[in-house]
Amino acid sequence: KYNLEHSLADVIGAIDGNGIFTNCILGLKKCSEKRPCPLHFEFKEIKLKIANEFENTKLGEFQDRLLSGHFYLSNI
Repeated sequence: KYNLEHSLADVIGAIDGNGIFTNCILGLKKCSEKRPCPLHFEFKEIKLKIANEFENTKLGEFQDRLLSGHFYLSNI
C-alpha cells in the first residue's frame, strides 16, 4: 500500500533528485548566488514557489484530483 501522505516533492526527490528545484534554469553548473547567470534571481523566486507547491501537495490530494475527473495526466 502507498503512503498517500508523502508529498509530490518526496516522489520527485526519490526519482530525479531535487535539482529541478535548485539547479540553474539555464543548466549552468557554476551558477550561484555569488556568480549568478542572467536569469538567476528572476527564477530563484519562481523555483521556490514551485518547490513549495510540490511540497504542499500530498499524493492523496493529487490522487483525489485525478479521480475527480476534472484533471488529466495524458499527452494523447
